Amino acid sequence: MRRNGSMLYKIAHNILGDREDSRESVNDTYLKAWDSIPPGRPDSLALYLGKLARSVSIDRYRSRKRKKRTIIEYADSLSELEEARGLFIGRYYYMDSVREAAFHYKMSESKARSMLHRIRVRLRKYLEQEGFL
Repeated sequence: MRRNGSMLYKIAHNILGDREDSRESVNDTYLKAWDSIPPGRPDSLALYLGKLARSVSIDRYRSRKRKKRTIIEYADSLSELEEARGLFIGRYYYMDSVREAAFHYKMSESKARSMLHRIRVRLRKYLEQEGFL
């Protein structure tokens, strides 16, 4: 740790950009090294640890980005559902034309037609599963 700790931290911090994640990444590097060092000593322990630190940090970075992306995608899908619900109600409950409904939700007419088609398909599938059709 005294010889290689600062190097490993620098590698992790350059990838992650976060102090706490970098510290955890260094600790994970030591654990991974403990579990994976071959029976003989590596030619260069510093290079071996550096490679592990880079791998562990990249994995942590990807995991963190994946979590953020899923949260953003979830919020986007909810807003799209809200648009779709409003579009569907406007078209089939209030009897708006596709053009009027699309204009109200600030989308193109072709996008509105596509969304309405997908909603109808999903609704039919749901009603069939529930035994209404």
